[in-house]
Amino acid sequence: MKFSFKKVIFISAIFALHLSCEKDENSLVDIPSASSDCPEVNITIKSAEWISKYAKVYRNCSQIDGDLNVDFGPNKVSSTADFSNLTTITGNVTISGGQLGTDLIGFENLTNIGGDLALYLSDLDTNIDALDHIETIGGNLTIVGHASKLDSNVLKGLRSIGGNFTMDNIPGLEIFDGFENLKSIGGSLILRDNAELTNIDGFDGLDFIGRDLIIKDNKGLHSVTGFNGSLELGGSLKISGNTKLEIIQGFSKTKIFNGSLEIFNNSTLQEINGFETVEQINGELLRFYNNPKLHTIPSFNSLHTVGGALYIAMNSMTTISGFNSLRKLNETIIGDANLTDVAGFDNLTMIEGNFSLHGKLIVKLTAFQSLRDISGRAMLSFGMMDRIDGFANLEHVGGDLIIDFGENLKVMNGLNGLKNVGGELWIWRMEHLMKLDGFASLRTVGTIVNIEGNAFLEEVNGFNALVEVGQIQIIQNPLLKTIDGFQSLVTLKSTLNIYQNPALTAINAFSNLESIGGGLDVSGCNALKNLDGFSNLKYIGGSLNIAQNTVLKNITGLNKLSEVKEFINIKFNSSLTSLDGLEHLTSEVQGITISYNNVLNSIDGLNNIGSVVNGIEFSNNALLSQCSISLICKHQNEGKITYFSNNATGCTEVYCVN
Repeated sequence: MKFSFKKVIFISAIFALHLSCEKDENSLVDIPSASSDCPEVNITIKSAEWISKYAKVYRNCSQIDGDLNVDFGPNKVSSTADFSNLTTITGNVTISGGQLGTDLIGFENLTNIGGDLALYLSDLDTNIDALDHIETIGGNLTIVGHASKLDSNVLKGLRSIGGNFTMDNIPGLEIFDGFENLKSIGGSLILRDNAELTNIDGFDGLDFIGRDLIIKDNKGLHSVTGFNGSLELGGSLKISGNTKLEIIQGFSKTKIFNGSLEIFNNSTLQEINGFETVEQINGELLRFYNNPKLHTIPSFNSLHTVGGALYIAMNSMTTISGFNSLRKLNETIIGDANLTDVAGFDNLTMIEGNFSLHGKLIVKLTAFQSLRDISGRAMLSFGMMDRIDGFANLEHVGGDLIIDFGENLKVMNGLNGLKNVGGELWIWRMEHLMKLDGFASLRTVGTIVNIEGNAFLEEVNGFNALVEVGQIQIIQNPLLKTIDGFQSLVTLKSTLNIYQNPALTAINAFSNLESIGGGLDVSGCNALKNLDGFSNLKYIGGSLNIAQNTVLKNITGLNKLSEVKEFINIKFNSSLTSLDGLEHLTSEVQGITISYNNVLNSIDGLNNIGSVVNGIEFSNNALLSQCSISLICKHQNEGKITYFSNNATGCTEVYCVN
């Protein structure tokens, strides 16, 4: 059943009479017995007696300079026919109640309301055609409550609303397709919580909304097909929580949204059309989010400006295309579970914020070919792609670059134009990546290069232009055999960690590396036989840790190392026979632990260390029998801690060392 909006608005005008006579709202004393002047006070009408008295005194008045409040409650007002000469009410008009059951008459000549028009309805079935001549409402238009009729021609004379237009909680409202002459709403248009509303059409003549357009929580709404005029929106468009909404098709001539465009949490929404002329979205967000059946969005090929973030996620889209006029974006997040193809963005050169692109089913990525600069973090997560395409011209990432969950990614060669990463570079959890040989132009990484947890990775190469990085970590890659590249790296600011790579046989990288600001840790590499890749390393600012490398036979690749600032830990290397390679180490160290090296028989490589600040430990080295080196004797003579345990005879306790 349609709810007659005209009837509702007429009641609104009447109810506003209630706000009059602030001295005593039920008093008739304030109404003179005769007057040539129109009232200049607020008027409240709650009884038929009051209406009769008003008619005798003010029948010829065309204007009320104040508010009008009318209450159609039980035993109160039943007719408003005596307002037929009224054309203007300068204040607010409020109409409440809903026991009338007859047509509203008497306001046929009312054209202007200076303040608000508010309708608070309980069970109204009243024709309000008398309000059809209202042209302007200076304040807000509000309709709240029950109604059984609201036809498409309601308030057909209304041209402008100075404030907000709100329709809230009107269960009888089914179709909303009027207001064809309405040109301007100075505030927001809010259509909310109308449970029986099925379609929003009309508003095609609306040129301007000063603030937001909100369509929210209308549980029966199936379609939005209006707003096809040249609408300029001063605020945001937000369509959300409409649980039966299936299609949005409108806004075909709108060019500017000065706020955000957000369509989210509409559980049955399948299709969005229109918006083809939108050029600017100047607000904080362009968002299509959590519409689980949405499979298509407009191309937005006229859109050249987005003032805030682009957020497309948790929908059912398989393809995203368009956006070809955009040159710059702020934070950008794109990721749908069914997404297979991302195209468009042909002229996008900069993202001033974070960028996230993820989709387990993505097989084709031709977008972002012109993208050069991402000022924030970039996260790339792919499923079915076997290579990274689409970023051929990317040169700079200001934050972290994280590439993960590449279930089918086999080669990493799509980022060879990248020159700088301001934060961390993570390559991890690539289930089929076999060779890492990209990043040919990468010169600087702000914090860390982390290559971790890539189940089938066999070779690390590339990074040959890298000259500056904080930390390098290559860990938990079970099939990794060789590490090459990094040939331009001379100084590492922080630590170098290579551990838990059980198939690693050779470290040929880092041959020009001279200084590590933090520690060097080579551990858990059970196929590694030597450390020849560190042939020019001279300085370690942290600790040297060599542990759990079961076939490591020598460490002679460290033969230029002259300074270790912290500790030396060499443990659980069951094939290591000597510490030769450390003989040029002359600096003071904080401590030394040599333990569980089953075939170690010589520690002469330690003999040139300047001094040891803390303790020295030799334990569980089954073949180590000669510990009488000058370093240990000097340490003992200084009264510092030395600990010997479970070594061979001759190196079982401190007293055997002279």
